[in-house]
Amino acid sequence: MGCDATFAARHLTARTSRPSTLSCSTYTVLHSSSSPSLQSRSSLKPLSSRHPSLASASITTRVLSSNTVIPRCSSLYTQSSACTHRPLLQQNRCFVSASSASHSNFYHNRVLEKYVEQEVKRVTLRQLSVFGRNFNLEKVLRSANYIRTELSVRLAHRISRFQQLPFVVGTNPHIEFIYNLYWEAFETFRSMAPITTIEQNRELCAIVQSLLNAHLVAIPELALGIAQSEQHMTTQAADKFINETLRSRIGRRVLAEQHIALSQVFDGTKEAQPDWIGIVNINCHARAAVDKCASLAGKLFRQAYNIEPPEVIIDGFEDATFTYIPDHIEYILFELIKNSIRIYLYNHRHHCYPKPICTKLPPVRVTIGKSDTHIMFRISDQGGGIKQSSLPKVWSYLNDSSKKRYLEFDKLPIISQATKTESVSILPSCALHLGLGLPMSRVYANYWGGNISMYSMEGYGTDVYVSISIGNQCENLFDEVPTDV
Repeated sequence: MGCDATFAARHLTARTSRPSTLSCSTYTVLHSSSSPSLQSRSSLKPLSSRHPSLASASITTRVLSSNTVIPRCSSLYTQSSACTHRPLLQQNRCFVSASSASHSNFYHNRVLEKYVEQEVKRVTLRQLSVFGRNFNLEKVLRSANYIRTELSVRLAHRISRFQQLPFVVGTNPHIEFIYNLYWEAFETFRSMAPITTIEQNRELCAIVQSLLNAHLVAIPELALGIAQSEQHMTTQAADKFINETLRSRIGRRVLAEQHIALSQVFDGTKEAQPDWIGIVNINCHARAAVDKCASLAGKLFRQAYNIEPPEVIIDGFEDATFTYIPDHIEYILFELIKNSIRIYLYNHRHHCYPKPICTKLPPVRVTIGKSDTHIMFRISDQGGGIKQSSLPKVWSYLNDSSKKRYLEFDKLPIISQATKTESVSILPSCALHLGLGLPMSRVYANYWGGNISMYSMEGYGTDVYVSISIGNQCENLFDEVPTDV
């Protein structure tokens, strides 16, 4: 065999070989950041015969995090093998023929197809809250096995969509990084045996929590990879793919976090809280959510720029309550309030630099409304508004300003918590506006049947309307986010 073909086959094996089991206590998630193709997304031809120039590319190993270790408890798996204490993705980095690599690829895609053919079982907020009441051992095990099987199916569907990306996009190291994360998670869940004991459920929760932590960087990495590959995708196709990935991610995290939260209460490791069923709050206070987000946004700007942001005034139906996942509505409100303050400070920057003067900035006003079917929030500012020609672009991940910020993202330390609004001390000032907040907020609202609309009066200010559906809303995993502004 020629040198190029041998080298390519080695990379194909490293990329597609997934040991079905490990009996060692832990394994570390690694990532190959090279640009060779993701063979499992393509035909069975050797990589070197399809793209010879890629066959000689160098390969490096990227460690996700020195602290990211995923428990791999042997009691949860149907088979076992001798522990080699080698990183998972390196265990089969040996020289093999291109045909062997192709056969391995064929096997793994056949395994994937079996799960892709299965239908996703969507849930509603009411199902999450009702099932979590009076949580007993039978419900714990039912929930654990639902997580085990459903996450396998949902991950398989997402992997399949990655395989449908244009070939060159798939070779981007950031896209490949996410693809590898999903493959590892898929193999982890599909190789588990049914959960039959509470001890096995504890092991499952530990594995799921580790995967949740490992995947925190997924969306920023995905946005960066798509931005670097923009010449190979239309803006509409790129936005659709990111929205689909985000909706799928929200759904998986809801199921996983709900099961972990309920299991912790059942085990006694976490105290039950009034009005809380897992991660669902059946008495979510609209005023309290706005207060929390306004306080957090103000703290963020004080820490980053040492300036006093405009006041946030809350009015309207302040006593409104509803059943919701607080993390979702808080993410939405935080991003919208933060965006209003950022525009305020930019357009009124002569009041703020080098130090604030006595002139007080107009407040940001948040008005709460409620009907039989919806909770509504209006965020109004006098920050100068947005040009009408630019208004549709604010919902795109690939508008010009966002792309520039994505390309700076690689220069920042890992800021996984950029999507976790509770932590602000770790965010550098350059991370305050990566361009993900507005489009992601709309996807979060849309996930439970709501929406976000924006209206701007150029030269004066902007009104943003958040509509949250209440009632028995099913998770929206498939419908595209509305494109109207």
